[in-house]
Amino acid sequence: MKYVLVTGAAGLIGSRLCEKLSSKDYFIVALDRHDTPPLGLPYNTWVARDLAEPLDHSVLPERVDVIVHLAQSLRFREFPDGARDVFAVNTMSTLDLLEYGRKAGTRQFILASSGGVYGSGDRPFSETDTVIPSESYSVYQTSKLAAELLVDAYSQFFVAAKLRFFFVYGPGQHDDMLIPRIAGFVAGGSPVHLDGEEGMKINPVYVDDAAAAVERAIESDAGGTFNIGGREVLSIRRIGEILGELFGKRPVFEHQPDAHPRNLVGDITKMSMQLIAPRISFRTGIEKTFTSLMKG
Repeated sequence: MKYVLVTGAAGLIGSRLCEKLSSKDYFIVALDRHDTPPLGLPYNTWVARDLAEPLDHSVLPERVDVIVHLAQSLRFREFPDGARDVFAVNTMSTLDLLEYGRKAGTRQFILASSGGVYGSGDRPFSETDTVIPSESYSVYQTSKLAAELLVDAYSQFFVAAKLRFFFVYGPGQHDDMLIPRIAGFVAGGSPVHLDGEEGMKINPVYVDDAAAAVERAIESDAGGTFNIGGREVLSIRRIGEILGELFGKRPVFEHQPDAHPRNLVGDITKMSMQLIAPRISFRTGIEKTFTSLMKG
């Protein structure tokens, strides 16, 4: 039996990953900031820890085969007040977990990073592109890139995988994330802001596809960097239109014609060839996500 530590186990991706692993021969050590696990979450051992604080290794098993670090700071929009929390959860806890894994005989370390480390550009980003921080980098982007560099520094001890997620969405996601925010604007009749005519372009990925990619990374003992995104490239305008069609609402758009869209699209060729090809279309994913807001 393979022991897997999943941080952020009650989160959007973590909860789906635990569901997938529970049907196979895995012992799930679920770590999350909540004192008690959500009803129905499958796990073997629950560890209640806020990774904004230093990690006490004594609360974890002496040995673990795989570490999947999915925990995220919820204060990424609160700059500068939330900067310390963002850095602690996204970066310092990565170092804590790498040190724990080094001592616990861990074979594979999987880090949830972000496509945001690329910045923005007019073509899809590939894993082979050089990541160059800029003055426009947020604390969140900085914390994620720093975490990746830490994983690289420890790669002599593990098979290390860095998964750069592109706009994961799905049922139960926090309202302040991009897709739920747009859905809230459309459902409430508030304007959706667009840079230019169409707004930025992205390739959002439904949570089940994102979790399946993590599961496959574990099963295949994958290492390296992977973009984890959806199969469709959509503008913010098109996302708003699809949401409007499903909700029975006419979306309201507010244009900033002189603004250049900051597109963030990930090339998912490597993901599709070595992990899984995303299967769920955006329209299907939206139907699954916002059933309560749909007409009828």
